[in-house]
Amino acid sequence: MRSIRFNTAELAGSLGDLGIFLPIAAALIVTNHLNATSVLVAAGLLYIFSGLYFRVPVPVQPLKATAAIALATGASASSISAAAIVMGAIMMFLAFTGAGKLIARCFNIPVVRGIQLSLGIVLLQNGWQRVVDPKLFTGDAASILSIGGLNIPVGILLAAISGLILLALYRSRKIPASVAVLLFGVAAGALFGSLGRLHDLSWGPSLGFSLPTAEDFRFALLVLVLPQIPLTFGNSILATADVAKKYFGGEAERVRPASLCASLGLANLLGGLAGAMPMCHGSGGLTAHYRFGARTGGATIFLGGVLLVLALTLGSSATAVLGLIPLPVLGLMLLFVGAQHTWLISDLWPRKSGLALALAVAITSTVTGTLIWGLLLGLLIGSIKALISRIAAIKGRTSEKEQLETVDI
Repeated sequence: MRSIRFNTAELAGSLGDLGIFLPIAAALIVTNHLNATSVLVAAGLLYIFSGLYFRVPVPVQPLKATAAIALATGASASSISAAAIVMGAIMMFLAFTGAGKLIARCFNIPVVRGIQLSLGIVLLQNGWQRVVDPKLFTGDAASILSIGGLNIPVGILLAAISGLILLALYRSRKIPASVAVLLFGVAAGALFGSLGRLHDLSWGPSLGFSLPTAEDFRFALLVLVLPQIPLTFGNSILATADVAKKYFGGEAERVRPASLCASLGLANLLGGLAGAMPMCHGSGGLTAHYRFGARTGGATIFLGGVLLVLALTLGSSATAVLGLIPLPVLGLMLLFVGAQHTWLISDLWPRKSGLALALAVAITSTVTGTLIWGLLLGLLIGSIKALISRIAAIKGRTSEKEQLETVDI
């Protein structure tokens, strides 16, 4: 089992997934009025638990499809909490009944790689959108810089400088690349007015949330949770276990589908009761932590501690502190993680049929704009191939038996 370390590499790796976590969590707090303290405490505790139990940097992220639907529909805070409770109950059922093992048999390696490639493309798209967005901060006006008669969005310049910093320090052991990029982001944000967001800081935790009603649970199940279930099982459970094994080998022995289901089940049940957002693990987040230097659970324990401190000291103002970093800088980090995540498909290159299936999953997901259709296509093709192989095997055994009977005669 891998020992837990706390050093500059773990510190750098702990920050690698912020480009995914921060924008979604902040949007749910601001737009859907989730309690900031509940959101950050629940995420912080799950980060710490993940580090202590799994011993490798297993990430914590919002449920992306659920969050997207909640933001689009203006779902209430209580219905989002209900979604966390429902998802938690489903994950606990999968973990402790063995149903998860049965479902996992439908997911072969090409399907998992297709999901990972799809997610990598989504990360690239989201990162690029943040880079080219002329707004540096959510809700602000466009920020344009005139150079030699050319009007250039400031965000593109910040992203370009961030990219140069990342490339220059990517392999540095003395100055972690992710820390340098985020510090540059904070400095750039201060230069372009982000400090003005801190004028209404309040100290201490923000308390208060309402328990979900029966109508909240109905809406949560039908609208927020059902579209998320296949994505959660495919990416947060199976793909995360697969990536952990790929990066850490036998030292990721605890990162198994059943333990991931149990982790998410318990965290979402308790978090939902406390008014937190629905949470998951994720293969993309694991790649982010790993590629920025994290190698042990120390990275997630550190980040979890930071989130707890922010939640308990700044309360609802914590989102203002997290919003000091310009969106294009976070977008550049997403671009880097997306590129690294798409590279996971490289081990399928010698296997043409497996590569074709993974590409079919990714292309379908990209064209339809959702991972669900790509996943369903992959499962359908994989099931048909497995059925054909099984029929062929049965015919082969029958043929051998007939030959033996002929010889006996």
